Amino acid sequence: SLVKRQVQAQRIDRIVAEEMIPGNMNLVVKIDVEMHELEVLQGFGTVINSHRPVFLVEILTETLGEKILALFDSLDYVFFAVNEGVDVKQVDELGTFGRNYLLVPGDHKVAAMLDKGRSHSELF
Repeated sequence: SLVKRQVQAQRIDRIVAEEMIPGNMNLVVKIDVEMHELEVLQGFGTVINSHRPVFLVEILTETLGEKILALFDSLDYVFFAVNEGVDVKQVDELGTFGRNYLLVPGDHKVAAMLDKGRSHSELF
């Protein structure tokens, strides 16, 4: 049976400030929260600009993908569809090419490594 539980939520930008995580630290974040990815990303607040993390995000619908694209519109990120076990391809839309996407700062070394169509074995 379904049990409701109340949990405490904290914004990531607050945690980063309290823990004094330096802006030059490489952050990689996996987000898979069943259609609440946008809210989690919004909780990063200024950390997206100050720390420029790489995100691996599950995006299940085009509507959710469009909202996440709007959030990242002016942040100079590039997007890659991850076709597990096959390839990683740069995309302009989210939520239309499978379910897992990398969101990478445009100037990050990972973005340079993720050429169109490279297989997983070539990347890792």
